[in-house]
Amino acid sequence: MFIQRTGVGRLALCVSLIASLAACSHSPSEGDANAAIKTRLGDCKYFSIGSFDKVNGIPVDDNDYRMEVRYSITMDLDSRYHDRLKQHMKNVEGFTAMNADFDARLEKFNTEMLAYNEAHADDGSPRYETTHPSPMNDLTTPEQRAMQADAQSDIKSVLVQSISQECPALDRRLLTNFFDAQTPMKNYADDVTYNFTETLAMMKTDNGWQEAR
Repeated sequence: MFIQRTGVGRLALCVSLIASLAACSHSPSEGDANAAIKTRLGDCKYFSIGSFDKVNGIPVDDNDYRMEVRYSITMDLDSRYHDRLKQHMKNVEGFTAMNADFDARLEKFNTEMLAYNEAHADDGSPRYETTHPSPMNDLTTPEQRAMQADAQSDIKSVLVQSISQECPALDRRLLTNFFDAQTPMKNYADDVTYNFTETLAMMKTDNGWQEAR
């Protein structure tokens, strides 16, 4: 009986010691850092963490830690956004083609006008532009005007605003990274995965290690 109680006491002491050491840990785990990045996603259904690796860690003091991490995040938009993006790209292509056609017709008109007016400067003939309609007078259809308006719109800002409304807890800085000015629009027609490397500032709280903000 005595030996049995001693064994239980030792076991309880070990468990208590392990718990104390865990509570006094001065470095966050890779899981803590992963959870910090996941918090930025705000449970938004369009974003998920892929690979995640701790690269390095530097303790600052008992309650602060800097952890260098490397990870990937995938943005998987639904069909509404994909269709909207594809329509925008189609409008950009259509507007570009329409502009190219207009420029070609205007250049042809100006060339013919100059040659005609020079050739008939002294014979009393009406000037070319009085008898030939200029491309500048062309009226676009409502569909063409709508295409132009969408093609010239800042579609990335529109998408950022829309996704932010759907996912209010999502860190807007993440959206800024995904919808940066340098990324071609065609990249958003399908799922997009970006790789990130950064140094996280972690701080110890009553609820464990969390990202310092």
